[in-house]
Amino acid sequence: MAKGDDPQLLRGVKELIKQLQQIKTKQVTAPKYSTPAVQN
Repeated sequence: MAKGDDPQLLRGVKELIKQLQQIKTKQVTAPKYSTPAVQN
């Protein structure tokens, strides 16, 4: 703890990274052109 390392925090971050890698992320495709905002 004196070095600034929090073992509980590090363990939590490693677990979070492991879970994020297991999630299949969908590929987001941007539209070919941006649509302008419509004002009424």
